[in-house]
Amino acid sequence: MIDGLEEQSGTGPADRPEMVDHAIRLLTGGECDENGTPRYLTGGDAMRELAKRHGMSERNARRFVDRARGLIAEEFAADLPSRASVLATYSLDVLRGAKEDRDWSGCNGAIRNLLTIYGIDAKTINVKGGGVDALLEAIKTPPGARDAEIAALEAKEREGANNGPDAG
Repeated sequence: MIDGLEEQSGTGPADRPEMVDHAIRLLTGGECDENGTPRYLTGGDAMRELAKRHGMSERNARRFVDRARGLIAEEFAADLPSRASVLATYSLDVLRGAKEDRDWSGCNGAIRNLLTIYGIDAKTINVKGGGVDALLEAIKTPPGARDAEIAALEAKEREGANNGPDAG
């Protein structure tokens, strides 16, 4: 069984790797049009093209396209750490250049990219009253204690909004 569809003996993706390869080429721009421009087809278009070219039903072609999508996803997931490394390097280069040019919005963008690459969620804290003092204290706080402090501040803000203790 592949992706919920039963294979017929001798006609499934495991028995016809050339069909899966063709589906991969259709989905990833491996085939070109008459002008030499790569064609990137959607799953439905790739399924119809595969069915038409090889004289099979769209249901059978869907099996090959589904298997091709799975293989593409596996390859992408395996390559993700090296992609993250390259993107982090680019972001660090942008950060250095923006810092030299005193382009603070460029610095912010590069830092946001790095946070996303490393899976760090940015949190926004609305500080009322002595904002600068609170900000300076927050910066001095060790990173491990920041999440607890942020949660306490958010609970306090919710408590004030609800006119009573926060339930959760």
